[in-house]
Amino acid sequence: MPLYQMQWALRDVQAPGAWSRGYSGAGVRVAILDSGIDCGNAWLAPNIDFSAAASLVPGEGVCVQPGFYFNHGTHVAGIVAALPSGFGSVGIAPGATLIPVKVLSEFTGSGAFSWVLGGVVYAADEGADVINMSLGAYPMRTSDPDTQAYLLAFGRAAEYARARGAAVIVAAGNDAAQLGAGGDVGVPASAPGMITVSASGPAGWATGNPAYAWLDYLADYSDYGPPIANAGPGGTFWYAYVNPAQVCSIAGITRSCYVFDSVISTIPGGWSWAAGTSMATPAAAAVAALAIQRGRMTTGANLSPQGLANFRKTQVDFVRNTLQTSSDDRGPRGRDPYFGYGRVNADNASNVFYHAPRVSPAPTPLTPPYAL
Repeated sequence: MPLYQMQWALRDVQAPGAWSRGYSGAGVRVAILDSGIDCGNAWLAPNIDFSAAASLVPGEGVCVQPGFYFNHGTHVAGIVAALPSGFGSVGIAPGATLIPVKVLSEFTGSGAFSWVLGGVVYAADEGADVINMSLGAYPMRTSDPDTQAYLLAFGRAAEYARARGAAVIVAAGNDAAQLGAGGDVGVPASAPGMITVSASGPAGWATGNPAYAWLDYLADYSDYGPPIANAGPGGTFWYAYVNPAQVCSIAGITRSCYVFDSVISTIPGGWSWAAGTSMATPAAAAVAALAIQRGRMTTGANLSPQGLANFRKTQVDFVRNTLQTSSDDRGPRGRDPYFGYGRVNADNASNVFYHAPRVSPAPTPLTPPYAL
């Protein structure tokens, strides 16, 4: 798989370790609340539950227009569950079932809060185990009554999902803003009940320079602050500030070196790169899917409908706790406002024998040494 060679994010979260243990996310349902999906995509279609797919955007269907172009929802879905192929990229949980729920217009990329809230309720009612929301508004003032109303509404939606066993994982945002400082909060990132994800990534990875081998710098655009629960590989633009003209080649594909620091995934008609907390969030959702599969199999919950029903009663707490204890501590020791409890790790999350270290490792760098 030539594009697999460009997927630094898979190695960062150690997805192959989970796969070697037999975990692929099989049996776990991940709802993608986004701008629709390429329903004819050969690397996604076998994993899509078309009977549950829906659009809450007036006048638009869940399936996006055919062609070769970037579609946000299709890219996000591929990070979770793209199937392996002879050429393309592969998802972190390639056996998971996808439930596309369109809550953003495929043409404008925006949507009403009511559509998103309705999407959470719909996905929970459709039996989603994980709800991925790679979306959010610009930071909003805490003092604004509308902000408080939105936070309350999203908190209630998360609680509704929780009662049905669905963990809501949401993007922190791409404004390089400190959420919770100066009166600014993220919606829905700062709402109660959310598992909020910041973005990390490399800075010159494709150059092959050992000095640029670190994969877990805080992304230059990522929002941060108390709401952050975990970080995920979302890609960075750090190297573009240093040498935007430098060219690198991987698997016969040549681009500006900084391009390879983004995340490659599916789009209508093929694959493309993108970077953002939108890309970090489905990585965390996919790791959650692997953890759920492991939890069900090791407890025997997958052997009967009643067992699954019982497991789902505490499934959200299981996901939250697993992501907290299995992640790789990054940034300052312990939980911090940049990486939360750490960057998600698929290998640890799917390993029943893994135990979090008693002592956190030494602090790791937030930004590359050449950061402005």
